[in-house]
Amino acid sequence: ASSEINPIISFLKNQIYFILGIVLSLSFLISFILSEKITQPITSLVNATKRIKEGDFDNSDLEKINTHDEFTTLSKSFIDMTIGLKEREKYLNVLNKFHGQEITHEIISNPHITNAKKSKMTVLFTDLRNFTSLSENMEPEETVLFLNDYFASMIKIIKANGGIIDKFIGDAIMAVWGAPYPSEEDAQNAVKACLEMRETLKEINQKRALTGLAPIEMGMGLHTGEAVSGVIGSDERLEYTVIGDTVNTASRIESATKEFKTDILMSETTQKEIKLFHPTQFLGDVSLKGKQEKVSLYRLPAWSENKLKNVA
Repeated sequence: ASSEINPIISFLKNQIYFILGIVLSLSFLISFILSEKITQPITSLVNATKRIKEGDFDNSDLEKINTHDEFTTLSKSFIDMTIGLKEREKYLNVLNKFHGQEITHEIISNPHITNAKKSKMTVLFTDLRNFTSLSENMEPEETVLFLNDYFASMIKIIKANGGIIDKFIGDAIMAVWGAPYPSEEDAQNAVKACLEMRETLKEINQKRALTGLAPIEMGMGLHTGEAVSGVIGSDERLEYTVIGDTVNTASRIESATKEFKTDILMSETTQKEIKLFHPTQFLGDVSLKGKQEKVSLYRLPAWSENKLKNVA
């Protein structure tokens, strides 16, 4: 009898092992499917977070999540957040183009931005010579293209040297160093920008000569002193700008470049800030329009890189 029972027991054991193997296999398969169902949305969310950190707002991976559970709700909320961040980034980019990154950061981060702030800064005014007669021979579209190309070259130099574009006045540029955050190198950086702009204008004129166009000339005036920076206007229209006598003086100095037939003039306050870095030529004490006291003016002669280092 025992010999008949043993095969039955052996068969039952094999069946149990077989069933157990199937159950375990199914358990592993179900676990794998469930883990994939869970980890894939999580991985997509993590990857999306990394992309957002790098400034990429692509939601294509998240839009594919359709699990009809909490992950779908989470992904939709994440997509909505990304759209909001993308819109915010777009507005920031627009503000940066109008005011510059430093001013945009100041406007957004400072709740008291409308409070005027007085500080020492260097102001630059540039102006194209005889632009009115030059533009008379251009179509309006050509004038805009010309100015945009010219501004693109000069703005790049000003920003690379730490300057802030305050405004455009026709073909003129007003730039500031020291607002909203002053530094000891403001005047030096402003002068360096002027020198690079001078060299860039030479390159522009070389290209114009190749096409038979007349050269263009530019005047640049620099003045260093205290001025007030902040937001002016009303609830309907606000503008971040710099105002004060320092601004007016810089504008008058730029106008004086025509009288002295030179391209870069600066006041004595600017000259004192940079005299160890670049040689200047004293032109005299000059009465500027609208100024009661005379202003000592200095010309910036031709420049090369090796003259920038500790020139007495």
